[in-house]
Amino acid sequence: MEHASDGALPHVVVRALLDHHADRLPDLSGLTVLVPNHRAGQDFARALAQAAGRSALVPPRITPLKSWAESTLQDTRNADDHAEPQARRLARLHGVLRRVDWLGKIDKWALANELLGLADELSAARLGGEIGSQIRALHADALDRETALIEAVWQALNNDGSDPQARYARALDRLL
Repeated sequence: MEHASDGALPHVVVRALLDHHADRLPDLSGLTVLVPNHRAGQDFARALAQAAGRSALVPPRITPLKSWAESTLQDTRNADDHAEPQARRLARLHGVLRRVDWLGKIDKWALANELLGLADELSAARLGGEIGSQIRALHADALDRETALIEAVWQALNNDGSDPQARYARALDRLL
């Protein structure tokens, strides 16, 4: 059996799309194909062009799931509801870390960068708001300062709803 990593998946999906929508050819513009990332979209577009066997083809809209989900929010957003740039989130987090005395002389920019990645992973896993209580449940008082730091990081990055991972999760929830 072939795996997606060997390039077979785009060809299988293309074949299914062409078979199922043969009556629409050569204009597939009314369809949307969701892909995991832009590279997969390029691979799909190439496979579609090869498999269609036509001199002209209007392709479907090929877009990553994340982009498509976020675009569905645009109709319901107000002007102030936007994703905060990563650099601004990093600077805001650095400001929080500067006020944490027990960190000592650690490189707070490097730590901010690591914690920003952790916060995004927590958001993607939808664990962020509850992570402090989960850590306390597992480790009692052993990680008290660390848990407080994680909670402070979480609050600093997510108090205004601009966290990109949380926005993506909300978009997916709305689509469901």
